[in-house]
Amino acid sequence: MWRRPAIRKICPTSLPALFSNKQSAGFTLGGYAESNPAETGKAAREALSMLARKEIHAEIHGVYPLEKAAEALTLLEQKNTVGKLVLKV
Repeated sequence: MWRRPAIRKICPTSLPALFSNKQSAGFTLGGYAESNPAETGKAAREALSMLARKEIHAEIHGVYPLEKAAEALTLLEQKNTVGKLVLKV
């Protein structure tokens, strides 16, 4: 099974520097999260805290009811989005 190469470790205290421009463009923690769940959890909690304190911002492209999930998926597949798509349940 193919696995994404591990990325270098990110210390939760380095998150302010990582997000100093308060913007990010498509990254994933896939393989790193699998091999370092505790550190990934700490970093995720810190990122959520920063989000709550409005130190970083999550760009929302649109909010869709669950019934329009197929439409939202089509937008993602066509790469016609900037930011996140939110499905409202």
